[in-house]
Amino acid sequence: MQPALIVSPHLDDAVLSVGQLMAGRPDMTVATVFSGVPRRCGPGDLTSYDRDCGFTSAAKAIHTRHDEDRDALRRLDARAVWLDFTDHQYGEAPDETAIVSALTRLVKKVAPRVLIGPLGLAHPDHHAARRAFHRLVATHSIEAWIYEDLPYRVLWPEEVPEALAWWKGMGHRPELGFIGTGPLERKRWAITAYASQLWALEALNEHCYLVPERLWRLWPAT
Repeated sequence: MQPALIVSPHLDDAVLSVGQLMAGRPDMTVATVFSGVPRRCGPGDLTSYDRDCGFTSAAKAIHTRHDEDRDALRRLDARAVWLDFTDHQYGEAPDETAIVSALTRLVKKVAPRVLIGPLGLAHPDHHAARRAFHRLVATHSIEAWIYEDLPYRVLWPEEVPEALAWWKGMGHRPELGFIGTGPLERKRWAITAYASQLWALEALNEHCYLVPERLWRLWPAT
């Protein structure tokens, strides 16, 4: 199979959104954009989400999530790369030009034949990852696809046409397609590796993230 590079906003988004796709392809590298330790990460800087996950500091949260992500991707025969940008919850504005530069260096290293990134739904980090992925695609002549972010696509389906309109406005012609999937049970197994965040997923119906995955091929508009 051709090597592929998946751009994931957070440490779990790729598995939630295209885990079944990864289960059918042993040639995936997942680059998680917002996976860095924030500059302020003491006990007094703990966010409510990290506290609900059982952590006492942001640094502990990120290092634990790295371990979970490594395990989850190993279960799908995929490789993890963590970029040093911080999650929106920590209040540090992303440098999108630096994100694009980091992804460009990774493309040179991995030499993928396929690029896969987020449609970009609901969350500010997903929007930032979408913009960075667009800029990456615009400067590389590589087959490119975008995935519908789960569980957001199910929770807020009205955002899907809005996001597709954004891609069209940026000069792309998204076409719904199919690039092969593996066993759903492998995706379910990989999701369970994110132990610190399972409480949040358990608050949702599995239908929100175990629905059929949807991807769009990006073609030039002209």
